Amino acid sequence: VLNWIESAVFMKFGLLKYLLALLSLALIRYRKKKIVWMLHNIHPHQGENWVTRATERYLYRHADLIVTHSQEAAKYARVRAKCDVIYACHPIEKIKIDDYQESVTPCDILIWGTVLPYKGIYELLCQECIKASGLRIRIIGVCKDRTLEDKINSRCNDKITYENRKISFSELKASIINSRHVLFPYVGTSVSSSGALMDTIVMGGTPVGPNIGAFHDLNEEGVCLTYNDYPEIVNLAKNKTGIKEEKRNSFISQNSWKSFAQMLYQKLK
Repeated sequence: VLNWIESAVFMKFGLLKYLLALLSLALIRYRKKKIVWMLHNIHPHQGENWVTRATERYLYRHADLIVTHSQEAAKYARVRAKCDVIYACHPIEKIKIDDYQESVTPCDILIWGTVLPYKGIYELLCQECIKASGLRIRIIGVCKDRTLEDKINSRCNDKITYENRKISFSELKASIINSRHVLFPYVGTSVSSSGALMDTIVMGGTPVGPNIGAFHDLNEEGVCLTYNDYPEIVNLAKNKTGIKEEKRNSFISQNSWKSFAQMLYQKLK
């Protein structure tokens, strides 16, 4: 079962890891074992090059099963794959946090997680409708790109704050509870699904994301709000739109890791 193997080239000693991956795949096929490719993103977030394209071509030709976490990614993969491609919602796990801290700053919009260019935070803060909205926006997450950090900080003010640090689950739950919405302002065409989206749902938040990939799918299931342009984000935030708890609880119970494993087992029998 392969996860993010197409992105190995972007790691340390990436070209060597790519060659080792090819050798490993050849050995797996020689032993007549099955290959399951978990296609998390339509393209690697870091971009594409000849190595990523070569890895993807190999897997589209030789994988025995491709699993995606959005209908959009499944549609993209089906026209390229020689094997079966299935859509399965990203598995979700209950996160039990009893002693979460309650003394956090309330906000209208919370953005959390590792800060990377594809997450579109700087692009969001540059929008006139966002600056004029008066919304209290709190951003928490590690950013290793100094240039991107400086650009985000340049857009902060008394309403918009950024903390370049990792947040604990206890503080995160408190922050989610004390925010109206948890925003994922992703940009680009690589995004298919998001583990942070699933964690937000589990911890009682109201996620908001672009009308693409898993955000679109989960909007249809009633556990995520979506937008098509930046002014819609402002409208959603000011209207205090939320999701129903019965929808959230039903979604969590139907998409457990146990049910995902059972589905995968049945497909590979």
